[in-house]
Amino acid sequence: MHGSGSISAQTVAGLPAGMALVTSPRLPLFGIGSGDVERLLSGQVADWRALGSAVSLPVEVYALSSATPTANGSAVADYEALVAEFGTHPGAVALVPVDQVDYRANVLAVDGFDPLRSGDGVIRVGGRRYRSLGAMSTTRWSRSVTTRILSQSWPPS
Repeated sequence: MHGSGSISAQTVAGLPAGMALVTSPRLPLFGIGSGDVERLLSGQVADWRALGSAVSLPVEVYALSSATPTANGSAVADYEALVAEFGTHPGAVALVPVDQVDYRANVLAVDGFDPLRSGDGVIRVGGRRYRSLGAMSTTRWSRSVTTRILSQSWPPS
């Protein structure tokens, strides 16, 4: 039952099934509206401030050459190359398979739907599934990871 509800929510959110909209962790934005997805990926949005970001950063669309159904944007060979671009391009965004997403990317929720937290109590990171202990623990974990990324002390040495 949860599985079909998750697919339905993802379709309503305007994301292809099994895909997540990811950005640099340095972008201070955690969600957009479903009407913004196509505009964002097609290059119609020039600045993240237009979508609610607290800072002005140019939108830079990237696509994984192997798995992304996006015609616009700069192509990168794989997820590792995309993450490397995040280091120098804080306004970067890409549509990637959910099973490739890890802590080095910020997942944008679309109309409140986050494909890593699909409502079934499971968080998906890097192809692994983790049972959530509740909204507060997930929020604390996310804040901890975000704080470490922003302070550039992640991963711990």
